[in-house]
Amino acid sequence: MSLIYRAIWQDDADGIHERALDAFGWWVGLHHPGDRTFAVGVDETVGDSTTLIRAGADEAGSIQRCSLHVDDGVTRYSTTLVTTRPADAPASVWVDRERVSSRSFSTFNVQAPALSTRLISHGVAPRRGPVPLSVRPRALRPEDLPEFVALLGNPERDLPLVVHAATPRIDPKSVAEAGLYAAQVLAGSAAVYLLSVVGQVNMTELLGDELTVAPGAVRVYLPGATRDEPNPSRHRQLEAERVFRDPRAVPHTIIELLAPAIAARRAPAAYPDLRALLEVDTEAVISERDELAARVADLEHQLSIAREESIELLADLEDAEGRINLLQAAVAQTSTGTGTGTDAPGVDPPPPDVDGLVAAARAAQLHLPGIVLPDVACRDLAELDQRIEAGTWGRTAWRGLLALDAFARDTGYRPGFWEWCRANRSAYAWPASQKKLAMRESETVMANETLRARRVFPVDEAVSPSGRIEMQAHLKIAEGGNHQIPRIYFHDDRHGVTGKVHIGYFGPHRHVPNTLT
Repeated sequence: MSLIYRAIWQDDADGIHERALDAFGWWVGLHHPGDRTFAVGVDETVGDSTTLIRAGADEAGSIQRCSLHVDDGVTRYSTTLVTTRPADAPASVWVDRERVSSRSFSTFNVQAPALSTRLISHGVAPRRGPVPLSVRPRALRPEDLPEFVALLGNPERDLPLVVHAATPRIDPKSVAEAGLYAAQVLAGSAAVYLLSVVGQVNMTELLGDELTVAPGAVRVYLPGATRDEPNPSRHRQLEAERVFRDPRAVPHTIIELLAPAIAARRAPAAYPDLRALLEVDTEAVISERDELAARVADLEHQLSIAREESIELLADLEDAEGRINLLQAAVAQTSTGTGTGTDAPGVDPPPPDVDGLVAAARAAQLHLPGIVLPDVACRDLAELDQRIEAGTWGRTAWRGLLALDAFARDTGYRPGFWEWCRANRSAYAWPASQKKLAMRESETVMANETLRARRVFPVDEAVSPSGRIEMQAHLKIAEGGNHQIPRIYFHDDRHGVTGKVHIGYFGPHRHVPNTLT
């Protein structure tokens, strides 16, 4: 099982088990209708869903666990709601949602289940430590900011705070709607606030330029955000252009950012003692053992991903160095009036940077005359732009597109793209390494008819009368084997009829699988 959502909070003790059972019954009936008896000790199966309810109490306190398992033969979801009422500690609510599927590469949006939003909205005083919980965003007026800044630095806060900053460019109603959607998606995982245009001045005065929120942007404040130790890279900011482009994607990006911390939240302190009060049976023990074994396997998988990501960080360093080269080249072009191979009559100079993959594709179509990038070659870029890596991927892809454009118009150079990059004939050169560039596919891929067919892409009919051609050369925008990481496949026709480089595919790795994926 893979844990996809976890929220743990405190609430008023009176009637907490009754409220939880009522919310659980409502939620199950809403999504999986059927005649059921929601009572302690009763297990019921209706269709592909099973409910299990257990409870226990003694002088130390009381505990209740409501579980729903849904299995359609392809995907299995398990939702567990645990409420505890210790005799000497605050009452707590705990919601876990887990998923396992035979379609491991299928995509889905993770968000708070309606069960959580109902429990929070119908709670008496739901809170996580010093942070009150709500399914609606809280307005940050200028007079609220001193208290909010104190909350940011409160050592007892472990819940992320998400701030949407208004901007004159966007209608306030649209900002409010985006904040409401974010508050519902992030319910239990983070608290959402709306910062007015007037309040931004006060925010900057209180937190400084490094920790404030830019107009139209969204910032995620992790625990320990103080002006004395700002560490802005830790408190991630999604830039205004990205928010403006797709505001409903923002909370899903934030959930992906917060996923490791959310999954690592520990059970309430009283839970280990109260857990013994739940009815124990052999079937439950075996089930829990299997789930723990699956969790260990999942953690081992996450560890392998983390190791791969460390490699990607080195690649990101290369990208940063490349961006410096781009900016230096732009400065040289401005100061000397001589081009670097990317200027062309009637074409606006390319921007030094972009935010996201869709933006990279659009900028290439507008500013890079040396390459041909048809819309049909762009696959699922908007979907990839919802991921937390979208900014890095977009900048890296843009660097690759700039390299292909500069290569396309360096017609005096006869060898191929790999050699061109190795010769460093331009500040835009792409790293010529196996981790970043492949000029051909492996023999095992090309020997497999199904995999080989996935490398046939659209191309200008001047290059191929059929309008399609096999392309093996591709840029690796990121490494690690993830099926979502972008790839750019291209065909070199510099010395052919069109004199350009044609891009046949720009999208996630899953559409061009190899023997490993």
